[in-house]
Amino acid sequence: TEAKPVGLVFIAVQRRGRPAVVERHRFEGDRRQVRQAAAARGLALLLEQVGVES
Repeated sequence: TEAKPVGLVFIAVQRRGRPAVVERHRFEGDRRQVRQAAAARGLALLLEQVGVES
């Protein structure tokens, strides 16, 4: 639907004492590709928030 399009993923990270970082993404592809892209972005966001450069 328009409210929940295929590939819509929200990714969030929150560290103690800091505001949450929330991202909205719409990844393209089949279910496997969307899951893989979401996992990759989630890990990258986590690394960014803890100060590790990838």
